[in-house]
Amino acid sequence: MKYYILLIVIFAFVLGLGFFVIAALSQSAADITENFEKISTAINNEDWQKANAEFLLVKEKWDRHKKWWAMIIDHHEIDNIDTSFSRTNEYLNHRNPALAGGELSVLKQFIKHIPETEKISWENIF
Repeated sequence: MKYYILLIVIFAFVLGLGFFVIAALSQSAADITENFEKISTAINNEDWQKANAEFLLVKEKWDRHKKWWAMIIDHHEIDNIDTSFSRTNEYLNHRNPALAGGELSVLKQFIKHIPETEKISWENIF
């Protein structure tokens, strides 16, 4: 009987930890992407100084969150996000609005996609 209670407690702990991690991932993804609209607007207005300044803030946020994301998610996903950050940075530096805006959208999709893939759902199980 003790073993069943212990198993239930462990199962509840793991399940609770899973829900906490998903909530934390969702919150940090929202935190990272909150300035994307400002960057996009600056790109469309060709205000490259503001776009670069906002992009640096986003990059700093990503660098803070990346450390614990690496413990939870596939490293291939982190590599994709890092690559997209590098491309976006270069497109901003070269003042190319089409490529910068496109890669910014890809970057946002990569970041927003992570919490969705980690959620417990029938699609993720089967």
